[in-house]
Amino acid sequence: MEINMKETSARFGRRWSPLSAGVPAPVLIGAPLLLGALLCVAGCGGRSMRSGEPRVETSSTKLGRAKAVSVTLTMGAGEMKVSDDAPDLMNGTFSYNDPAQKPKIGYVDSSDHAQLTIEQPGDQHSHVGGDTYSWDVRLNKDVITELHVQLGAGKLNLVLGDLPLTRLHVEMGAGSSLVDLVGNWKHDVDVHLEGGVGNATVRLPRSVGVRVSVHGGLGSVSSDDFKKNGDAYVNDQFGKSPITVNVKIEGGIGKVVLELAGGPTV
Repeated sequence: MEINMKETSARFGRRWSPLSAGVPAPVLIGAPLLLGALLCVAGCGGRSMRSGEPRVETSSTKLGRAKAVSVTLTMGAGEMKVSDDAPDLMNGTFSYNDPAQKPKIGYVDSSDHAQLTIEQPGDQHSHVGGDTYSWDVRLNKDVITELHVQLGAGKLNLVLGDLPLTRLHVEMGAGSSLVDLVGNWKHDVDVHLEGGVGNATVRLPRSVGVRVSVHGGLGSVSSDDFKKNGDAYVNDQFGKSPITVNVKIEGGIGKVVLELAGGPTV
């Protein structure tokens, strides 16, 4: 394992505020995370973490021996982007005001399966509006990946269509999210989206089978590209393609938009 760090200071304008963000991904998340998210949106107490200029730090984790990796990303509040174009196992850019909020990065390598964790340290709900806290995490598209994302409140953008995912689990408390899984899938994948209060757009591939089940909550589902099959939403390739993207959405209050994109099956 090799982790390289580089820190610089840079001025930013005002960034995301929980009060100005949409409100989250598809769903019902555990009470502790949702409660913390709502408390953060309400004001996070009188504590401010403005203890200096915004910092921008880059980090990379080199490819090791492992052929597969489990990745866990945990943030209390802020903006998180995850994509699939890293030259290393992980390349990330992290922006924050408070040195105490520098993300903790852990990596354990093995010959078969590695574990990568990135988490916001300490009081994860001390982030308040006007402060900078954002992650841009890129993962390697040649390593089999199981991904677990937790975001208490904020904005989430996942673009993972070229990542060889076996499983994706997203937990979100309050905010808005985009989950883009449009790509050339070679195998089945299971996706579980949980959220509390907010809006989510889930973009799915047209060329393989897709089945989406939505459970719980008070909200609406927009699914013009899909047809109903019992209590699920499916695309035209469901039951025809040997590959299926299975999506389970458990939600609270908000709107879920289901979209199909990409080319037709060949």
